Amino acid sequence: MSESQTPQHESPWWRLPWDMLLEHFSVWSSRRKAAAAFLLVVTTLSCLLFQFDESLSLRFSPAERGGWINELARGLSYWGDFLTFCIPVGALLWLSGSWLKRIPWQRAGVACLLATCLAGLTADLIQASTGRSRPRHEESSGFNGFSTHTELHSFPSGHSATAFGSTTALAICYPPVGIPLLIGAGGVAWSRVYLGAHYPSDILMGSGLGLLFGFMLGKTARRKY
Repeated sequence: MSESQTPQHESPWWRLPWDMLLEHFSVWSSRRKAAAAFLLVVTTLSCLLFQFDESLSLRFSPAERGGWINELARGLSYWGDFLTFCIPVGALLWLSGSWLKRIPWQRAGVACLLATCLAGLTADLIQASTGRSRPRHEESSGFNGFSTHTELHSFPSGHSATAFGSTTALAICYPPVGIPLLIGAGGVAWSRVYLGAHYPSDILMGSGLGLLFGFMLGKTARRKY
């Protein structure tokens, strides 16, 4: 089916996200061993980083921040936020595709939204379950168990998860835009360490979640339809 072709009958707005979510489970099933291996590697590396987290944070997160570097970090952190960038970009691409009758745009937009939501929600659940204190918090970098306190939601980085989830999905759908998008997501991850919001291991785990969900949803969007 070409980009200009559209279904003969209009479907309700929720049908495409629902269908792609079901397709997504099929992609996970076919790649479950590779996905499990990837998660194991990322988790292992994150655990190995734990012992270096505090020293690395002191190196990359200055006690006094200011100037253009601080403004850049704040801007990148804002860019990677769930509601201020990831969701609007995916929704805009989906709506533009619907209006212009471009099915690949619709699927790419929905893939971006689903990857952002799934990676972000997974990160949120792990954060609440582990209760790791942030670098700027007075407590140590240890894990305190279940907590709803945002200062104990350091591991993993939600911004990194949503940034890499959305950009990876779009990069899989449209490879030419992949490099600048992923560089931007890397900037988001850096900003979270620089601003003292996360440790390096938090960034690694969050980015890994985003890459995995983004890859799976990107592959889902590119399947034959």
